[in-house]
Amino acid sequence: MHRFTGSLAVILLGLGVAQEACSQSRNLIQSVALKSGESVEVGDLYFAPNCRSILIATPTAEVLEGPSEITVSVKEAMVVPRTQECSKQVKGGKLVFTAKDIDDYSTSKLTVRITFKTKDGQTQRSVSYNVTLFPKQE
Repeated sequence: MHRFTGSLAVILLGLGVAQEACSQSRNLIQSVALKSGESVEVGDLYFAPNCRSILIATPTAEVLEGPSEITVSVKEAMVVPRTQECSKQVKGGKLVFTAKDIDDYSTSKLTVRITFKTKDGQTQRSVSYNVTLFPKQE
């Protein structure tokens, strides 16, 4: 039986992108539905080997592929790295999707790159989502 060190466990768990990244590693893509003008928190972001954050700045996010009606941002927050079975909060952020004005119903893939600035340097990871957009109901 193999034993994992804290650092290796972090790498296997998607470097701090909560369950969304863990699902990604199993070829599952999360789905998100947004109405025109809505925002939704889709996951916690952290970089915490051995349950201690090594972030020196709030993670950042950018859209690599996806509908122009969606913007992504990271809201600074204290989060619990549950995928690592930690019990205390660490410095991190919440990944937020915001829909602009949506004229027509659509579905598409959204790929987001997350950048973590840590004491050990900069690391980037990407996460993909299936996004369904709904226009405002009159």
